[in-house]
Amino acid sequence: MDRRTGIAAVAIDGPYHGDRATELVDGPPYQERMAAIGIDTVTDSMVEDWCGCLEAVGDLDVIDASRVAYLGFSMGTRFGLPCVAEAGNRLRCAVLGKYGMRQPPAMPAAVDMAYRPVV
Repeated sequence: MDRRTGIAAVAIDGPYHGDRATELVDGPPYQERMAAIGIDTVTDSMVEDWCGCLEAVGDLDVIDASRVAYLGFSMGTRFGLPCVAEAGNRLRCAVLGKYGMRQPPAMPAAVDMAYRPVV
């Protein structure tokens, strides 16, 4: 928490990034790993982690939990959309952007989220 501005920030690594990575993987191997596990499983895990973080930060009594926002770009949008939907009115606002809607042909079809049917 920046005491001068009153702004606090939390950054959470995406799947197989940062502290979540057991080894460095990039591009197709990264996407293949998510496909093997199942994109729904990976997405559900991210939503659970991020919503759990939202609850934990709110419980710290250091921030005003009624003034929480979400900011996600690229993977933060890909996995952030379902998180924002799950968080609902616990968020005051959300900014999502820069998420490609076309998947390169080299990527596994199992991780293509651009045209997923809504259930």
